[in-house]
Parts: sequence; structure tokens; C-alpha cells
Amino acid sequence: MDLNFERIRNNKLEILRDISVKTFIETFASQNKEENIKQYLDTKMSLANLKEELNNMDSRFYFIILNKTIIGYTKLNFESAQTEKFFIGNAFEVERIYLLSKHARKGYGRKAFENIFQIGKKKGYEKVWLGVWEYNKNAIEFYKHMGFKIFSKHSFLLGDDNQTDLLLKIDI
Repeated sequence: MDLNFERIRNNKLEILRDISVKTFIETFASQNKEENIKQYLDTKMSLANLKEELNNMDSRFYFIILNKTIIGYTKLNFESAQTEKFFIGNAFEVERIYLLSKHARKGYGRKAFENIFQIGKKKGYEKVWLGVWEYNKNAIEFYKHMGFKIFSKHSFLLGDDNQTDLLLKIDI
């Protein structure tokens, strides 16, 4: 297995958008209204919004690459870029981590988190936190298996649907 992680820069913006849209649709389209998915993709996954996120000095995006093929990506938020402010210690956020569905349950998610933990440690962080939709049972099971613990929840608006995300954390 030749799994690599590549920091994403502006010159890969369209590739980032393509993998973002594809993985979001694979993950959530079957459980949500089409118009809510479309609205989210048109706003959060637009080239303009992704470019703004890429240019945020407190965020980092990485492609997850298997044998020179992009199979997923992750977005990490540090300091002011974090979507919530918690008093859980010296922590950073994994805002997004997605793999193409055909690559799920093959150990690549675990390898991605090993890489994420290393990035955090190098930056001096002690904890990682993330949000996961309460109905994304596969992801919740994976995170718990990795050692994440639920500590809170928050609202996530997908189109006109106010959803609940469970918030999980882990010491690194």
C-alpha cells in the first residue's frame, strides 16, 4: 500500500472541489433531500468558498493519495479557523475527512488519522476534535474504534434541515 498525503494549494483548487463534491454526495445524498445537498454543495463546495478556505492561514487541506490516485481529503482547522471554541485543552479540529466509498474500511482512514495526529503534534497540539452527523453510524463507529469520545453536540444546517452533529475528541 503506497498511501501518501499532499498539502493542497490553490493550483489544485478544481481537483479539491471535485473530490469534495463526489465524497459528500457519496456520504450523504441517500439520507438527505436533494435540494439540501445541492444548496450545501453550491455554497460550501463552490470554487470561491474553497479558495477562501485554502487561503486561511489557520486551515490546511490534504489530499489522501493511494498509488498516485486521490482517494480522499481532509481539512484541518487551527486557532481562529476552528468552527467552535471549546475549553477542552490545547486542541485542533478535523472539519472534514472523506474517502471515496470504494476505499472505505481498508485501513486508509486510520492511516489518515495517524498523519493528522503527527501534524498536530508537530504544531504542539495535545487533542483533536471533530463533529459527525448523529446518523452517520459508520463514521461514529470508526471514530469510537479509534479512541474518540463524545463530549458534546452542535447544530449543523444542511439546506433547510437543522441537523445534530456529535462532537468527539481524542488525546494525541
